[in-house]
Amino acid sequence: MIHMKKINFWLYHPVLHTFLLPVAQTLFGAAYAARFTSFQFIPYLVIYAFLLINKLLENQLTKQASSMDNFFPKLNLFLEALNVLCLLYFYLHGSILMIIFPLIYTLVVHFQYMFLAYDMALLALSILAFFKGVVIQAIVFYASLTFLPSALLLWSLPMFFPLFLLEANRWEQMVTAESPALTKHFPSSVSLLKTYASPRNRITLLLSLLIGIGVLSRQAGWWALFLLISLVSFGSRSSKRSNKMAFHLFLICFSTLYTVIWLIHYIPR
Repeated sequence: MIHMKKINFWLYHPVLHTFLLPVAQTLFGAAYAARFTSFQFIPYLVIYAFLLINKLLENQLTKQASSMDNFFPKLNLFLEALNVLCLLYFYLHGSILMIIFPLIYTLVVHFQYMFLAYDMALLALSILAFFKGVVIQAIVFYASLTFLPSALLLWSLPMFFPLFLLEANRWEQMVTAESPALTKHFPSSVSLLKTYASPRNRITLLLSLLIGIGVLSRQAGWWALFLLISLVSFGSRSSKRSNKMAFHLFLICFSTLYTVIWLIHYIPR
């Protein structure tokens, strides 16, 4: 029993999730690139650092937006300097696409709450999920091979939906738990966020799994059903903080299982 408590403590620990989320975002892109070339450690490390830095910046921007101080981002000079160094690396070691995609990614992270000011939460969540779940796979692949196969988009598309759920839950907690004033100012966005964010709303959650299973089953057959294991991420936890960590863990489990099942199928026989 004590061991289970320790396991749960680490499984739902926010610091651990902060470092694992960039891995979950990039795992499939790295695995797909490994079909064509050996693992490119330095580019992957820079992309990981870039995602981690932007996640830390996003956490600060979330606290700022929840206070309704200003939806325009205030800069953290140290993190922004590291962010610029990563962008500089992409510029010096890649083509124009290698700088455009990460630049747009960081701009989306910085200005995401401007959409809330115009009560456009659904658009913001869709853009965030697309860049964090799909575009980042293209960045990882392109950093290794400097071309983009069309099939990568199809295989990466299921990553959109777990990211959408995670972002909706994060926004919902910000506008309801951390800043009740936002609920008053943006009622339609809050209503939409509650629709998508709660883990009790199984329809959106199951839709995420069904699309992942549907895409993966085209090649992996019944193996794709193992994606359902991701549902254990939610367990019996019910607090607001635990729900947030559960969505993190769901993304980590989903990404890992999706990539492993895909790799098993492509192991040379």
